[in-house]
Amino acid sequence: MKRKLIVAVIAICANLLLIGGVFAFSGKRDISALLNGDLKIIFNGEEQVLKNANGERVYPISYEGTTYLPVRAVANLVKLPVSYNQEKYAVELGSKVEYTNLVDLKHERATKYNYIINDDSLLSFRAKGSTDAKRYNNGLIFNMLTGAFSDSEYTRCYFDVDGFSDLKFTIAAKKNFANVVVYDENSSLIATFDVEEGNVIEKEIRIKGAKKIAIVANTKQSQQGQMMIYEPMVK
Repeated sequence: MKRKLIVAVIAICANLLLIGGVFAFSGKRDISALLNGDLKIIFNGEEQVLKNANGERVYPISYEGTTYLPVRAVANLVKLPVSYNQEKYAVELGSKVEYTNLVDLKHERATKYNYIINDDSLLSFRAKGSTDAKRYNNGLIFNMLTGAFSDSEYTRCYFDVDGFSDLKFTIAAKKNFANVVVYDENSSLIATFDVEEGNVIEKEIRIKGAKKIAIVANTKQSQQGQMMIYEPMVK
């Protein structure tokens, strides 16, 4: 192709839209652009007719020296999955990465300190400053002993994560401050961070190379506490 074409987010479903961000601009604004029916689209040496989801022909748009193509038409042409996420107000390209619930994976050495939540009442948590409790689908619980004594080989529940590269979860410090620690099967530190009592935070952690992981916590010296690990998932 003699002319370089930039594929941008232009078509969502049957509509031809310009999505903010192409011009380092957020929001929407009216522009004056050329619907360019004269420009040929050639893919692998063959001229193509671009069509939308309804099978209707769509055309490139030329704007300030740049050519924009209907994203759905081009994605279909190169056999790239495309979808519109209404909740995120985003066009998603490529295959969706599916997460697996950590609690569904093989695990070992569940203890009275670190185990999968079986009591539905423990799957709701009201964060500090919130009026309503949020409900979660699954989770783990970690009962913290005094100070750093909580974190030991005897209190950790390890999950098999061989083949997975990323971990995401929500941490809620239900009782007392929590110093959260994530280990691999060799007790090597993967990540650590603090959560104040009553607070809820979401985390994404790289775990590539780990065959097993354990999520544990310590609290203040001479005190006890409880940490909830809601909806831990791996991909």
